[in-house]
Amino acid sequence: MSEPTVSVIIPAIGRPHMEKVLRTLVPQLSVGDEIQVIGDGPQPDSRKVVEAVASPFVKYDEQGPFWKYGNPQRNIAMERATGQFLWFIDDDDDPLADGVLTLKRLVAERPENPHLFHVSYRGIPMPLKNDNRLYCGNVTGQCFVPPNVKGRLGKWTDNYEGDFSFITETLALYPAKALVWHKEIICSVVPAGKRPIDRTHR
Repeated sequence: MSEPTVSVIIPAIGRPHMEKVLRTLVPQLSVGDEIQVIGDGPQPDSRKVVEAVASPFVKYDEQGPFWKYGNPQRNIAMERATGQFLWFIDDDDDPLADGVLTLKRLVAERPENPHLFHVSYRGIPMPLKNDNRLYCGNVTGQCFVPPNVKGRLGKWTDNYEGDFSFITETLALYPAKALVWHKEIICSVVPAGKRPIDRTHR
């Protein structure tokens, strides 16, 4: 079984935490993987971080429309992505030191399916649910890893819940029981309502 490749997509708003994100991800990547960092507005600090990390796996660009929660940037990056799977994280998340390796190992078992991993809010996992229902707060974009199959990907809408729209639209393009749930955690995220939004460049 060959190892799948992954495109990690990160819309950036200049948070200094992004350097930690990249330095956690890069050592886990191999040939065919990539990280696409796209500035949500002009982001000189984000560009400097990418230049400091200096990895051939990391690509940087700035594309609009801006100030839409990074969702247009995610849509643009999806069109460019070359990996067999997509993983979406933010520039203030905490991907696990083995997050990429874990998702690769598990998606390789069912490469035709979309996958959802367990949610962790700053290291505190939500209780496992027996019914695995899809609703805002129970699933996040950071935990969704779909195959990069054109025509089988939804769109991120220009609102805070854009990840939920993307997940549900993507799953609607698959058979009803295609989604594979995993108990494993691959990323810790900031709880909803506590994420500072930087609008200083607006």
